Amino acid sequence: MACSKSAIRQEMIDYATKWHGLHPNISQTSLFRQNVPLEPVDFGETFDTTGLNHLFTGDRLRTGPGFNCNHLYRSIRKEADIILYSDDVCTVLHPLGEPGRDVDRNKIGHLMVVGHSDNGPVTFNEMLPSTFAEVRNLEARIEGVQCAVSNLRANVPVSSCGPKVLAKAAKMDISPRTGIQEFFMRQIVDMDPQVRQGAPGYKLFDDGYTEGSSKMEPLPEDTPRNEITLASPERILEEIRRVFSAVNIAAPTNNNRVFIQAPHRNTQLLSHIHSFMVGTYIPKEVDKNYIDASFILEVKKDFMDDVPLVRTRTPPPPIMQQEAVDFEQDLGEGDGLTRQPTVQTDV
Repeated sequence: MACSKSAIRQEMIDYATKWHGLHPNISQTSLFRQNVPLEPVDFGETFDTTGLNHLFTGDRLRTGPGFNCNHLYRSIRKEADIILYSDDVCTVLHPLGEPGRDVDRNKIGHLMVVGHSDNGPVTFNEMLPSTFAEVRNLEARIEGVQCAVSNLRANVPVSSCGPKVLAKAAKMDISPRTGIQEFFMRQIVDMDPQVRQGAPGYKLFDDGYTEGSSKMEPLPEDTPRNEITLASPERILEEIRRVFSAVNIAAPTNNNRVFIQAPHRNTQLLSHIHSFMVGTYIPKEVDKNYIDASFILEVKKDFMDDVPLVRTRTPPPPIMQQEAVDFEQDLGEGDGLTRQPTVQTDV
């Protein structure tokens, strides 16, 4: 599924049909802003009445109070535990839990990009239909994580990685001239034990990689992985430098790819994009459980290009002519947002 553009396109059309059956006149942004709370309250009733329960059908999704399906939306507005890049649109972080769980190599290279704006576009999932503004926002988030990877390869100073990164470094009394690789390491080593041991916690493993194994084939399932969560600063930094080495940029497993999970596999309602250092080799679990986000963007752009500006025809899903209430924002401009009815084309 991860690499089949035609299968992704068909599944997007299926999701668009479901969405428009539930919300024929509402964009993802409007539904999200109107219904998703910033407090850790019980979300069960809203989850059902908005029809999100027909889209996000995974058994592990939790709607009760406390740690639930809106945890990521709440937490991205606070200081991230391991932050690597930020700009006006998004934050790139190294996730908690067990990063790289679904890949057999370069586990520490697992990054995640999340939109953090309190205004403008916000989406539940990129498989659902998007407005033009939401497509531009998706593209900006993908560009954000690519920038983060480039920064890590070049080990640029913290001062070049965005205001949120700079603010956390200052709080940790770390010089803005410190390289981002070293700052990445320090955030892991200095993590609050309550964060590491709480929910979702944090466990980091190495690859168990041995010389001579093919980078284009999966490692044996019984390959021993070493937990390095509490390893020395030198060991953590060694792993970061190995994965994000500029010298290895041409290696098949040292190029990043971006993925999402479809609604039925997600436990969080805020859209988040994963970046894995997998190159041309797609691990079995990634192929089974993830969808290539760059293909999703291509499909959405294909539909956008296919719709004439005069919008005189009725296109098939996931493009739909409708009177919709949406938040529109032109990325890169600081104008205030206005909420107004528009003839809205969804992709």
